[in-house]
Amino acid sequence: MLRYISRLLRPQSIALIASINLLASTTASALPDQCIEGPSRSEPCPNLIYKRVDEISTGLADDKGIICLCLTDFKPLLKQPESEQERINQEMQLQQMEALYNIEADRLLELARY
Repeated sequence: MLRYISRLLRPQSIALIASINLLASTTASALPDQCIEGPSRSEPCPNLIYKRVDEISTGLADDKGIICLCLTDFKPLLKQPESEQERINQEMQLQQMEALYNIEADRLLELARY
């Protein structure tokens, strides 16, 4: 046990631990605070993606142009509707997201495609 502790206290180990800690905190702070997700989502998104975008004007992208999307909420919107009711539901959800995030529906769908 003492050998293990003495290894951890070596300058190289301390520098490595500090570097890992700094990298982890820098990476976490480099991600956007808010993700674009469906208006009815109440649980954490199981499938987030991060994309670089050209425009930062949406306010949802960070200063490096990275935007976060809940891909799970977009999958039903990207498929061809099988009925008129499904088409109406897709349209309504897109309109809600458009109003919520101030991004045009076509642009939202474009962001979700990869």
